[in-house]
Amino acid sequence: MIKNSLTILLAAVTLVSCGNKGAITMNLYYTGSDGNARKFVEEMESSGTADAIRAEEGNLRYDYFVSRDDPETDEQYDAL
Repeated sequence: MIKNSLTILLAAVTLVSCGNKGAITMNLYYTGSDGNARKFVEEMESSGTADAIRAEEGNLRYDYFVSRDDPETDEQYDAL
C-alpha cells in the first residue's frame, strides 16, 4: 500500500442520458509526490482491484490516464 500522501480531487461528475437510462461519469485526479499517483494506479491494477471494479454490474468503463501536464498526476475515468 502507498504509505506517502496521495490527494484525490474529484474533477467532474456528469449525468449522461443513454437511451432510457442515465449514466454517471466521474473523472478523478490522483496527485502525489515521488511518483505515488503512478504507484497507486499500478497497485490498483496489479492487485486485481481495478479489474474487480470493471466487472461490477452496471460499470460501463473504468480507466486510468496519465496527465501530460503534470507527471505527478493520474486521471481515473469511470462511467456507471
